[in-house]
Order: sequence, then structure tokens, then C-alpha cells
Amino acid sequence: MKKLLIVLSFLSSFALGFAQQSQFTNAESSDALFVQGKELYLAHNFEGCITLLQKFKSLNQQSKQQEETDYMLAVSAFETEDLDSKKILQEFIVQYPYSLKKNRVEFLIGSIHFFSNDFKNCIQSFKSLDVKALSSSELVDYDYRLAYSYLTVDSAKEAQLIFRELMHKGGKYGDAATYYTAWYDYQAKDFDKATSGFESIAKNAEFSENARFYLTQIHFIKKQYPETIQLGEAIYTNHRNLLHKAELARIIGESYSNQGDVSKAIEYLTEYANQDKTPLAGSMYKLGSAWFAKQDYPKTIEYLKFATTNNDELAQSAYYYLGCSYLKIGDKIDARLAFEIASTLNFNKKTKELALYNYAMLIHETEYTGFNESVTIFEEFLNTFPESNFSDKVSGYLAEVYMNSKNFETALASIEKIKHPTNKILSAKQRILFQIGAQELINGNSDRAKKSLTRAIEMGNQENESYAESHYWRGEIAFQEEQYADAASDFQTYLNKTQANNKENQLLALYNLGYTQFKTQQLSKAQNSFEKALALGCKKNPILTADILNRLGDCRYYLKDYAVAENYYARAAQTSEVSADYSLFQQARILSLQKQFNSQIKLLDKIILDFPKSDFQDDAIFEKAQTYQRIDRKDDAIQSYSDLISQFPKSSLARDAAIQLGMLFLSLENIDKSIEWYKFAITSSPTSDEAIVANEDLKRIYKDQNRIGEYAQFLKTLDGKINFSASEQDSLMYLGAEKNYMKGNKATAERGFMDYLKEFSNGAFSLNAKYYMAMLNIDQKKETEALSYLQNILSLPENKFTETALSYSANIAYNKNEFDKAYDFYKTIEQKSETNKKRIEVREKMMLCAWATSKFNETERIANQLIEDVKSDVDIKMEARYYRAKSTIAQQKIDNLVNDLTILATDTRNTNGAEAKYLLAEYYFNADNSKKAETEIFDYINKGTPHQHWLARSFILLTDIYIKNNDLFQAKQYLLSLKNNYKEKDVEIEQMIEERMIKVQ
Repeated sequence: MKKLLIVLSFLSSFALGFAQQSQFTNAESSDALFVQGKELYLAHNFEGCITLLQKFKSLNQQSKQQEETDYMLAVSAFETEDLDSKKILQEFIVQYPYSLKKNRVEFLIGSIHFFSNDFKNCIQSFKSLDVKALSSSELVDYDYRLAYSYLTVDSAKEAQLIFRELMHKGGKYGDAATYYTAWYDYQAKDFDKATSGFESIAKNAEFSENARFYLTQIHFIKKQYPETIQLGEAIYTNHRNLLHKAELARIIGESYSNQGDVSKAIEYLTEYANQDKTPLAGSMYKLGSAWFAKQDYPKTIEYLKFATTNNDELAQSAYYYLGCSYLKIGDKIDARLAFEIASTLNFNKKTKELALYNYAMLIHETEYTGFNESVTIFEEFLNTFPESNFSDKVSGYLAEVYMNSKNFETALASIEKIKHPTNKILSAKQRILFQIGAQELINGNSDRAKKSLTRAIEMGNQENESYAESHYWRGEIAFQEEQYADAASDFQTYLNKTQANNKENQLLALYNLGYTQFKTQQLSKAQNSFEKALALGCKKNPILTADILNRLGDCRYYLKDYAVAENYYARAAQTSEVSADYSLFQQARILSLQKQFNSQIKLLDKIILDFPKSDFQDDAIFEKAQTYQRIDRKDDAIQSYSDLISQFPKSSLARDAAIQLGMLFLSLENIDKSIEWYKFAITSSPTSDEAIVANEDLKRIYKDQNRIGEYAQFLKTLDGKINFSASEQDSLMYLGAEKNYMKGNKATAERGFMDYLKEFSNGAFSLNAKYYMAMLNIDQKKETEALSYLQNILSLPENKFTETALSYSANIAYNKNEFDKAYDFYKTIEQKSETNKKRIEVREKMMLCAWATSKFNETERIANQLIEDVKSDVDIKMEARYYRAKSTIAQQKIDNLVNDLTILATDTRNTNGAEAKYLLAEYYFNADNSKKAETEIFDYINKGTPHQHWLARSFILLTDIYIKNNDLFQAKQYLLSLKNNYKEKDVEIEQMIEERMIKVQ
């Protein structure tokens, strides 16, 4: 209306101004401009006023009407809504600080702030003026504008006082004041006064909609649900305020819910949920509950999720009914999570009891282990609700849970808290002790494994299987430690206690028992054990079968029953190619003993041709050469010995072959050739036993040929490093120390060796003395001193202790984390190794060193060798797969990765398998296959693992999947579950949880 008046005023002033223009130009005095301008001002023709007064002002810079002119111009700027009006009014105050009109100008400035929604400055301007100077109409405007400004800046008390006064006065602001006064009464919860106020203006079109909305709210607050529904539905459809419309839908829906009208509650609360992006938890609880009553469980879940946002009794109840709903649709995983969270809240004891019981039952039914909730949850229930109707049932399950526990350390600690354990609990304890021992053994902690297994055995036969298995695995440890009597005793006890139908374990026990007897030269007993193992049948494992047959062959071989031994070896060769080279070689040795030399040579040739990578290649060639020698085929013998030296120059047999060649050529009276081969045997390894033998023969030849000068010259080429002659004192002094060493008098032996080396630093036995000193220092864990002796041995030409010195040096460097140095030692050992078994052992260490020094390509290369080698045992292959997978990841490659991780992840009991299971899920997640990653994680959760860190990482990864899929509710549930159940002090996991909790809030 104000703008319309301004427009009309402008048009009239324009016409009037045009008509009077000629008069202005002809005026004798400019005072006429002022008079006419003032007349227009008083007539509220502010546009015309501005035109004339600005003209007047330009002609009269020092007029006595200057203040009045500026005042009228400032007011006219305000009335015409000039954008610079505030500036013009402020300039007037600056120019005329003592003007009588200052008060009204301040009022106009405050009003400009009001119309600009600058309510703080409006209040400031209004508070600085004298209201007594305002006109009655201005005073009404002043009161309303000031009250409304107070309203917007949350000064309720001041606003309320003014609105009440305006309400009583009535007038143009009467209805507005009544509305705001009623609103203040509503906010103050004085609903009777608020109702009176809202009802009095409900017919006013400007305030009707909001007044009726608040009246509906008051009915709802007073639990007058029929009135709420009646009035709310009457205004709902045509309500224009969208925020109020959503709220109307909520209170109508809740009113229907409170009256038990489920269908109508669903109708309106669904409307509310669709309109409000952040619906109230209580309303969503009612909507979810309504769908639960309708037995529509997916809808129940959809809306109850919104009721879990706060940490209160409502959230606890919502989680409980979510668990019930998930159960109804067969989703036991999410049901378990929901019951778990409900059980951790303490707002309603009965809800907590029901939730805890259902959570425990789900863990039991699904065999879920996770972080050992299967043990702790039943205990928590019994401790928290000892009088519960479910207590007896829970007590019965607890023993069963102990038996099935996968987090054995926690389960054991739990059992040991029980003051009066039942027989079932004791059986569970024995089983757990066995499982702990077995796990420690898998992880390579044999000492700790032995302690746990011994504790299980000392309990007696509480649970037959665990009692027997504990004996078996303790026997394994004893066997590895070469305590064969103890091993045999445990294996025999296992065989006496194990079930007759457990053929696989009986087979292994008999096999191991046979080995202990074989190692202790109890050949008849060993044969008996191996024959029993063979009788049980092991067709699924031809390698094991072949090994048993070979051992039976060995037993008969050493008992000189060659015909039977040969039969066993032949069967072994036909059973598995892996050990067929050994079987054939033993057959060849039997043929030699039976003087079937031609047959023996053919068999040896078969080994040489068919098994080019066999560890018995050099043995076969040497054996063939010796056979040729026996049957006086000297040329063939010479050729075979020469072939051996050519093909295996670093083999100890090469030195034996050289001695044999020396002897053969001597018998053929080829003295120079004989000397040549003896020299070869000596120079190949001057400190070896073969060199000593060769030297004696060489010295004899030179002496017989009267060529001692040449012999002396040859010795000089050895640079005096080796002294082949031992004085009596040298010999006696050394042998005394060695005798004490062999008897175990190590302190006396150490003094003897030190005295010997001091007296004969380069004596005939100095090498041996240095070796024994190294071993003595290793026994005393004096690694620095041991290394000094070992390095001295390694500085000499290759000798009989070279490989051993390398091994000890490598192991010491490895234990000191000097992995580059250790790797170089192991590499040298690998090159010198004469057997595949030794190469496998050394390569394993090389792989670990390469990994420790971040040589991922080298780690992968060695791992490939170990995996591809048919003679690598299962444990080494698994370890190699682990490091190949880790190296592949480090190099950002995927070669063999999924296959390796999948194989490793089949056993989450060991550390590598536990990590691999996580890495496999992580791989699928990074490959954008969240579904596959989720499947792997759930499988991991169900399988469980003693290695909690990797399971916790899998939980974190699962939340990442849900966050990625924008399922923040699920992500939050798993984070809460992890936070509640992961008890390890793990800063990394704690930080990951907190980071993700921020994302899901």
C-alpha cells in the first residue's frame, strides 16, 4: 500500500511541478521555492518537495531555512524509500546535533533498520531517542517495531511486555500483538492463556493458519488426541507453511498411534517422514512400531533405524525391536548386532535382559566367535541377571560355549574364575589348554606350546580326544628337540588313547613313533610301527606312503635283509616320484652288496638320466665309478670320476673322486696324472679330511720318486696357511681339549682350546680348535666372540667347517636384525649347498631377509622357488605364499595375489592366515567389488581367529563398505559392536574407530 501511495504521489507531484515551472523561473525571490516545497511536504507530496527544496538549496547556500530544508529533504528521502535515506538522515544529525528534530530523525533511522531486518541496530537506535517527543501514531509504530525487534533477538521478556500493552490498546497492531502474546504464552507453557489468545484471532486471515496450528499443538501437548486429530485434519490439507505441515502430520499421526489406530498412524507419520529430512526419533519409533504391529518387518526396520540416533531408553527399545524384526526376516547377523547394542544400554533393565539373552542365543546358534563374545556374553548374563528365568538355560550353554571357543586364552581365563567347575567345564578347560598348545605350536612357540599341552595332560583324562591329542603334539615337540624317548612315550600314549576310527591321526602317530625308534636304532620296533602305519592305508598321500616304504626299506637294509629291503624300495619308487631317486639309489646299493654290478650300473644310470636335479646325482656318479673300479673297468671308472668332478666340483665327493683318480693313475703307473689329481684334492679344500689323506699319498709318491724338492715347492704354493705335520705336543694338547669338550666339560675344554691356539695359532688342529671355540661362545650367547672365530674360519680356504660357519654367522646376523649381511651369508650357503633340503632351508631365510630389507622383487623370486619346489613342505610353501602375496601388494601387482591369499586364508588360526583373510577382503574392496569383500568379512567373522587385530581391521573395512554405500546406520552398528567388544589396547584400531564414528554421526 505504501509503495502504491508513493507512486500516486509521484505522478501528482510531477504534474504539479510541470504546471508551476514557469512561475519558478519568473519568481522575484527564491523564497517562493522554499514555501512551495514546504507546502508539498505537508501535503505528503515528497517527490515534488524534494525537487523544489533541492532547487531552493542550490540557490541559497546560507539560508536561515537551511536546517528545516535539510530536515524536510531527509524525511522525504525516507518516505520515498531512497536507498541513501539512512545516510541522509545520519548526515542531518551530524550537521545539526542539537536540532529539535533529531529525535524524530533517530526514529526514522531505527525504522530503516527495522525494515532492513537489522533488528539489533533498530533496538539501538530506538533506545537512544526520547519517546515523549514522538507523535501518538509514531509511538504505536515505535512500540510494535521495537517489540518485534526484541522478538527476533530472543529478548522475550521485553518483547512480551510491549506486545501485551499493544494488545490491550488494540488499534492497527492489536491482532498482531495478540498473536505474538499468545505465542509467548505458548512458549512459556501457559497453554490456557495461549489458547485464549489464539482463539481470539483465529478468524483473522493473516494469523488464522498459524493460530490454528498452535491450537492443534496445545491439544496434542495436553493429550487431547481426538481434538488434535479433528482440528489438525481440518487445517492439514490447506496449510501453506511446509514446516508446520510436516509437524501437523507428525502430531496427527502420533495422536492416532496413541489411540491405537495403526493404519492412520502409518498414513500421517509416513507423510511426516517424507516431508522432514531429520525426523524426530520418537515419531519414527511410533511409525516403526506401527509397522511391527502390522507384521511388516522390512518397513519396521526402515523406520526404527531413525529412532536409534540418541543414547536413551527410546534407542534401547528401538534396537531391541530392530533385533526382533531382523530375526523375523532371517537376518541373524543384523539381529545379533541390534540385540548387542540394546544389551549395552542401561535405561530399561527388562529390555536389557531380553536383548542380552537374545544376543547370547544368536551367538550360540550361529557359532559366532568374533572377539570371544561366545564366552563373555553368557557370563555377563549370569552375573547381571542371576535371578532371570533364562539363567538355567544360559548356564547349560556356557559349558558348550567353552568347548567351542576359538579365542582360547580368554576362555581359559574365564574358566579359571569359576570356583566350583562341573565336569563339563573341566572337559572344556582341557580342550582349551590343548587348543592353546596346538596354536602356539603352529605359531612356532614350542616352549609355550609344551607348557600348555603338559597342563592339559596333567588334568588327567577329562576329555579323551584332547587328552590324547595333547600327548601327540607334545610328542612332536620332543621329536623336534631330539628327545626321542619322551617323544616315543607320548606317541605311544596317544595311540593307546585315540579312537580306533581315527585312522588319519593314528597313521601319523605310528609314522612319528617309527621315526623315533629308527633314530634310536630300535630297528625292529621301528619296522613294526611303520608296518602298522602302512596297514592303515594312506592312499590320499602318496608322498607319505613312499616315505614309510623307504623307512621300512632302511630298517631291513640295516638289518641286512636286503631282499625285503629292495622290495620296499621298489614299491616306494613306484608310489611317488618325489622320493623315487632315494629309493632307486638304495636299490642300487643293495645290488652292489649282492654283487650284481651290471644291474647296479644300469640303475645308477637311470637315476642320473631321469632325475637330473636329484640330490643323489653326485652320489650316483661316485657309486658308479666305484663299481667300475671293483670290476676292474678302470677307464670307465676314470671317466665317471672325471664326470663327477666336472659336474659337481664343490661336492665333498669331488675330493674323494680326485683321490680315487690319483690312486687309479698310480696303479696305471701314470705318476704325473696321479700327482695332478692328488694336488687337486688338496688345493680344492686344503683343510679337509680328504686333503690330509691326499697329502699323505702325495708325499709318499714324491718320496718314492725322489722328488721331495717338488713336494716342498708345492707346499710353498699353499702360502704356509696349512701345516700338514702335527708335532706330538700339538696333537696331545689339542686332543686333551677335544676330549673334555666331548665329555661336556665345556669350561675346561674352552681353557684347553684357548691355550692350544695361543701356543699353536697355525697348528694342524687350529681350524678344529677355532670351530669348537665358536660353538662354546654360541652356547654362552657370546655372539660377538663367536663371530670372531667364525670369521677366522671363513677367511681360510674352503674347509670342512665353511658351511657350518656360514650358517652360524648368518643366523647371528639375522638375530641381530642385520638382514643385508645375513642375506649375503645365506646366499653363499645356497650356492655351496649339496642337498635340496638344505637349499630349501636357506632360501626360506633368504626370503625373510629380502622382505625385511624391502627387496620385494627378490622376495617374490625366492618365494616362487620355494612354492614350485616339490620337496618344500606344506608349512614352507604357505609361508612363501604369504611373503609372495605381501611382496605383490608392495609392488602394486596382482600376479598370483588372489590365489595366494585365498589359500592362506583357509586357516585363520595362524598369524599369516589371519592377515591374509583381511588382505583378501581389502583387495576386493579396492577392486570395487564391495559385495565380494563383504562376503569374505562375514566368513571371517563366522570362522573367528585368535589374532584379534586382523579381525578388528576387517570390522573397520566392513564399515568402510557401508559408508561407501551410504548405509551409515549399518556402519555405525558395526563400529559400536567393535568398540564394545575389542578389548585389546590397540591405538591404531581406536583411532580408526573414532575417525569413522565422525563420518556416521
